[in-house]
Amino acid sequence: VLPAPMEPRPRSRAQLQAHCGQPARGGRDPRAFSARQAQGRQEAAGTASAARQA
Repeated sequence: VLPAPMEPRPRSRAQLQAHCGQPARGGRDPRAFSARQAQGRQEAAGTASAARQA
């Protein structure tokens, strides 16, 4: 399954575990999902600003 387009693909192993660490029973926690979305957006903004500075 491909990741959602708005959700950046995690790079490091720790990011990958945090990304794929949903509970196996009965779906994902919406609060954890929104927190991961916010973190991904901050990461994308940080890499974009770093690319602009370079």
